[in-house]
Amino acid sequence: MKDTCMFLMSDGKRTEAYSRQPGGAGIQKGVAIRRDEDTPQLIVGAIIALCKSLDQNPIDAALAVLRAYSVELVEAKKAKVKKHAPPRVQVVKRPDPEEPKPGEVIGLISTKRGHVELAMRPDLDFNIRSMGRVGDTTRFKDYGGKPLMIGDLVTVDRAEGTTRGGKVWTPISGLHFVVDENSDDPATKGPYIMGMCGGCNAKTGEIDPRFRVHLAKKWYEVELGEEHDLVTSVWKGAKG
Repeated sequence: MKDTCMFLMSDGKRTEAYSRQPGGAGIQKGVAIRRDEDTPQLIVGAIIALCKSLDQNPIDAALAVLRAYSVELVEAKKAKVKKHAPPRVQVVKRPDPEEPKPGEVIGLISTKRGHVELAMRPDLDFNIRSMGRVGDTTRFKDYGGKPLMIGDLVTVDRAEGTTRGGKVWTPISGLHFVVDENSDDPATKGPYIMGMCGGCNAKTGEIDPRFRVHLAKKWYEVELGEEHDLVTSVWKGAKG
């Protein structure tokens, strides 16, 4: 026999492991028994029984697994960050005067020649200079207590029904930007959530209790040119 052979069986309390190693003297047996006060964990009994069948100290084996697995986690994390992880910080340096292209994730844009902000769709004339620079802070928080920033995208649920008849939370379709309107209209100027201007108090951070707001996408995960509620993320080059 050239390969190591192992077999496990358990009834939930008693776990038995059988193994035969190349050149070994027959089949070796290991047993692990769960105490009544222990939390049922099949994997724990399996590891202990297997170690005993291989004539290994379970503690030494566990430490060896931790060391090996920690290296595996580090390598996997590096690969994930490189290939799959969403951007969390502004890290990419682009040669000036190259400008970012539509579709780029905002969090990957880093240049001294401008910044990303929100704007009403260019073919519409609302006399609004800007809808805010992405990443600026606000006093708002979502329903779970997460701080909201300009450029964040949220989902909104609206309470429908009556107290007597019962209320239900109904999702409002789509995603909605957190914006900071720069205009001459005192009724709408300042931070709010698109579609909820009258239900957002920029000074206190209070949001109308008839609505529940949930953070869906951070500003740095938004793509350049992404549009919701007639608001789009745009590149603003530095003057001069």
